[in-house]
Amino acid sequence: MTSGHNPYPGRQATPAVSAVRRWASQPWDIMSSFRGPWAPSLALFLAGALLRVDIYAIGRISFGELILVLLSVGYWGKLLDEARHVRAIGIYLVLLGLWVLGIVLSDLVNGSGFDLFFRGVARPLVVLSMFVACFGLLRKHPRAFLWFFLGLLVSASGNLIFETDFRVSDHLEKLSYGYAAFVYTPMVFAVTTIAAFFLARYNAALPTLLFVAVFLLVSERFSRTTAASFLAAAAIFHLVLLLRSAVGTRRFGPGSVMMMVFIALIGGYLALQAYIGLAVSGAFGDRLAGKVLMQIRAPTSDDVINMFLSARYALVSNYLMIVENPIFGSGSWPVEGPYVIKALRFLGIEIPPVVYLDIVARRGTGHSILFGNWANYGPLVIPFWIYIFSRTLAFFKDLVLSRSRLYWLVAPYLITFLFSIPFNNLSSLNRIFAALIPAAMIVATVAVRDARQNGSAVADRGRTARPLPGSGIINA
Repeated sequence: MTSGHNPYPGRQATPAVSAVRRWASQPWDIMSSFRGPWAPSLALFLAGALLRVDIYAIGRISFGELILVLLSVGYWGKLLDEARHVRAIGIYLVLLGLWVLGIVLSDLVNGSGFDLFFRGVARPLVVLSMFVACFGLLRKHPRAFLWFFLGLLVSASGNLIFETDFRVSDHLEKLSYGYAAFVYTPMVFAVTTIAAFFLARYNAALPTLLFVAVFLLVSERFSRTTAASFLAAAAIFHLVLLLRSAVGTRRFGPGSVMMMVFIALIGGYLALQAYIGLAVSGAFGDRLAGKVLMQIRAPTSDDVINMFLSARYALVSNYLMIVENPIFGSGSWPVEGPYVIKALRFLGIEIPPVVYLDIVARRGTGHSILFGNWANYGPLVIPFWIYIFSRTLAFFKDLVLSRSRLYWLVAPYLITFLFSIPFNNLSSLNRIFAALIPAAMIVATVAVRDARQNGSAVADRGRTARPLPGSGIINA
């Protein structure tokens, strides 16, 4: 182990893990990410900082996304040159091409207007451009990855200061939606993860306690998803360490990951049962008790399933749309209102007369990245998002195995993104993650390849490291 304070003393590390710890314990911390090329750090910082400043052209796009789209022009050549040697780049491009093909075929079959078609096809093209930019920026300066998350703190601060039209005090307990979730959630994420990143320098117990405290605070306020992401991040970190100590580092493969996922699902189900019981008993207040009672009353005999379907009723409307048009979908930005009305009635959710007409005429893409895109464009979109899900899960696994402080900075974001693929919409942050995370994984692969070709592979005490895809970006 190299010099510097070790936040996890007494544990023997593999060379690659040791390299991650060495980076995480350097005294220069974040500011020295500007060492070397400063432009990539600045670009990713601005991409995060301007994420909630939107402009309207064909559709809505944030300034943060626009920066990456414009920068992508200068990196296409480098990406295509690397694509000849790195299979993962070709896989990404082919699967995203299937997404675009699905949009074209769906809109041709459904006779969508050109304005709706351009709005639909703009999404994968923006994701592709951002992927090219992220690959080029991280290839030049891998540590610039950190600066995107620092930019999110600036974005959250501006959102909290300038969204003066939102009556936050009136909506503190509109769980998972509403003004409070929109205004407060980004700040909770940004402040908590950055604080945890610094606390992890001293002891892993400190960010764990912080995440549990945030869970207890947020779960009774405005966002169950936010609360669950922090609790899951803390629990998974220690669960993986227990499993790894039981099965050994070398044997911690796909079987161990599946065991971890199974335990997490069972634990999550039991935790939700306990949460429902506490909420109904009035432990979190009468307003929340009334809301939970409304959510669990229909349509099945399982309270957890009822609450989940009520909170994600768009899954039911997506299902109805998929059944009606399973091959080509309903086209870009279809009128989904009638399906939403059917879903709400099926779940026993009352529809206020004042919003009924607005819902009936509403166009949208569904409140699910995976199923919403399938409902709109057919099954050709599915492979791309399954690939993104698997790459994000691999990135997450490698971060926790490395025991890097970086885990505490990005884990809640990654958990929320994994949850969003089946259960949330394709927000601007999710679009950037769909580009940034695969780019980071590929940059790690390319960096290790280059190091080996140059005869100077990443090593610790003279031993060649087995690269961890999630940590290679830092070792590059």
